[in-house]
Amino acid sequence: MSQSHTLFGRIAEPLLLFSLALSGLLLLSSIFLLPRLTRFAVEGTNVSPVDIAAHVRQLRADLSSLESKRNHLVLPELDPAYNMLKEQKRTSMNLSDVRTELLQAAAKLSNADHAVFLTHFSSETTTHTITVTGDVRNVGTRSMTVLAGYVDAVAALPFVTHLERPAFTREGDEKTGLHSPFMFHFILTTALAGS
Repeated sequence: MSQSHTLFGRIAEPLLLFSLALSGLLLLSSIFLLPRLTRFAVEGTNVSPVDIAAHVRQLRADLSSLESKRNHLVLPELDPAYNMLKEQKRTSMNLSDVRTELLQAAAKLSNADHAVFLTHFSSETTTHTITVTGDVRNVGTRSMTVLAGYVDAVAALPFVTHLERPAFTREGDEKTGLHSPFMFHFILTTALAGS
């Protein structure tokens, strides 16, 4: 045992000195030498290996943000504003749809063909007001009755509100016979498409 103790005593001191010297050299090289040898130039800036991981995380976050922006430009259905515009278009009315509904209301009204004639149809987009001008003819003395029925049918349409009723008059003309000219306004409950 004394021989191994003596051997260990002789080896211990040089081994301890070697370990301390090696540790000191490694510490000094990691502080001064390795950062100079292992620097990377990223976008013109020197970055150490420790900072490279943070830089990669930042690049991935930037990439994800840019991909999201690109997807909103290329794929508009992902954008909530696009869905809102689609819903707005679906709920808004087209001017030709309004005109078609008015003509259908006129067609259902009288047994006589072409009793209600629409001569002028216009819209004011800022107030959503529709102006309808026309004439009721080919029904003889019933022209004011047919006109009243037509105005009631228009007032009952789901998109019509605040209808200003026309003056109910009957006029005689050699060419058209007894007829009732009219002009009335109403406001749409929804906006017109494109306004």
